[in-house]
Amino acid sequence: MMTSTEKYLLRQNQELLKQQAEFLKEIKQLNENIAYLTNKLYGRHSEKLGNPNQQSLFEDNSVFTEPEQTGQQSEEPAKTARHVKQNENDLRSSALIFQRKMKYMNLR
Repeated sequence: MMTSTEKYLLRQNQELLKQQAEFLKEIKQLNENIAYLTNKLYGRHSEKLGNPNQQSLFEDNSVFTEPEQTGQQSEEPAKTARHVKQNENDLRSSALIFQRKMKYMNLR
């Protein structure tokens, strides 16, 4: 004869075994999904053209034989301003001027 504790433990054991079987089934399904998606992402792919009437950029060389003419093409390159680096003395004097301005503003 089984005691109530033994019955309870047997019932709990059966529930846990059932739950374990469900988890194993879910793990198997998830692993299959991972394998499928990994194959989709990294597996072999064949290149398929969408529209057979669409021109290919690589087959027709006549399109890009001559450069496109724009409105006004200048012979000289555009002039750009040169940026002169500040040396350490310039930076120190700039810092001193800034500090003086800050002192003056704080005194007001």
